[in-house]
Parts: sequence; C-alpha cells; structure tokens
Amino acid sequence: ACASKGLIDLEGKSITLTNEFDQNLLNANMKFHQKMKENRQDYLSIAGALLKLKPAVDDFFNNVMVLDENLEVREKRLLLLLLVRQSFRKIADFSCLSK
Repeated sequence: ACASKGLIDLEGKSITLTNEFDQNLLNANMKFHQKMKENRQDYLSIAGALLKLKPAVDDFFNNVMVLDENLEVREKRLLLLLLVRQSFRKIADFSCLSK
C-alpha cells in the first residue's frame, strides 16, 4: 500500500481520505513503515515507532464514526484500519494477547 496526500492504494483499490483524523492516522502509519524500513533489525526502534501510532489511533477512534452511514466513507475507513492492522501484524499478531 502506498499513500500520498490522502490517497491509499490497497491491492489495486485507490481511495481518497478527506477527514483530518483519517489523514493523521494514514500519515502516522506511513511514518511507521518508513521507520521499519530504516531499522529492519532494530526491534526496539520498531517497537518505539509502533507506540508512536497510538495517539493517531486514539484520535481516530475518539473523533470518527468508522461505520459511517455513508457507505463510501465507511469503506475508506475500514480500508484504513486494515492498513494499520497489517502494520501491527508485521511486528506480531497482537490479537493473540487477548486470548
């Protein structure tokens, strides 16, 4: 997935984000990916970069209705969350921690 000015391309599907919280989460996710590329074997740096996603994730969920009535907006936000989930899974499957 690549992103530029709010454009996400996820498996050939391009979407444009307009909400500032959507955009902030996308930007934070892209910064995380850059940090991962720069520090492939430095797991402490990668974990630190992952923690820097938290404010953007918190702001997103505190200010955005993911399951918006507008189906296009809903789909965009779900795709954005899928991107973030994929980022987390590059480190570990955190869903296993809740089991």
